Amino acid sequence: MIFSLTGYTTDDKPVYGGVYKFFETHGIPLDIILNIFIERDWIPDWIDLYKSASSGGMKHERIISKLEEAISDSYGKEYCNTVISRLDNLFK
Repeated sequence: MIFSLTGYTTDDKPVYGGVYKFFETHGIPLDIILNIFIERDWIPDWIDLYKSASSGGMKHERIISKLEEAISDSYGKEYCNTVISRLDNLFK
């Protein structure tokens, strides 16, 4: 499998890492990848995604900007604000 299972949410949804690597390797837009996750009832490992993007040389502001757009389009603004706030608190 391209993605790696990294855990489960409190409501037993699988959380998968490897999103950034898939995005970077195949050039598929992040919002499309996220929509596939939604269809399968999967959750991206946001911390893994952030760390992978950062390891790839992307700066914090750029990572947040890319994620904000894709998460908002796929999950909605409220969910996006929660994810971005948590990532900001962890990595800024």
